[in-house]
Amino acid sequence: MSDQSADTILFKDRRRWWVALLMLFPTGAGYIYVGRPFRFIGFTVFVLLSIMAVYLQVSSWINPVIGTIAICFAIDIALIAKTQNSHSLRWPQRRNWYVASLTLWSLLLVFAKISSLP
Repeated sequence: MSDQSADTILFKDRRRWWVALLMLFPTGAGYIYVGRPFRFIGFTVFVLLSIMAVYLQVSSWINPVIGTIAICFAIDIALIAKTQNSHSLRWPQRRNWYVASLTLWSLLLVFAKISSLP
């Protein structure tokens, strides 16, 4: 048996809302931090589509919409971190997601640099 009570285990699994919020922008790693990998994928798709929309200058009304959706994501992650007591993703699984995120954003930076060369 373990010497830890259920209360200390729950406290250990808690995630700080401000850490999740800081990790959210721009890569979406905050969703990995709180154990929501599919929301991470959704946020990443949103960021990539937003970058494309701004780059292609789709319309002037898209910028306030992007800002509003980003605020909704921030509220969502803060609520998840505040109310969640346990996580389905433990460190080995989260580590894999962090590496995937780092790889994705690094490749995007490399491609952006290559495409901007004369």
